[in-house]
Amino acid sequence: MAKVQSFGDKVAKAQKTAKKCPICDAPLSYYKIVSPVANGSGSYRFNTRVAKICKCNEAELKVA
Repeated sequence: MAKVQSFGDKVAKAQKTAKKCPICDAPLSYYKIVSPVANGSGSYRFNTRVAKICKCNEAELKVA
């Protein structure tokens, strides 16, 4: 049976390859971005995505 891969395992594997930003040549960091979305019934659901972030696009995604 296959081992379930957690988010931390995925990030560690991705950082081993050490990809760099083509614009600023800084190493890319991987962040999981969760954003709430309101339904028509008044409840919320959450959209998640993994984004590659470097120094040049950090301000666009508002990473603290």
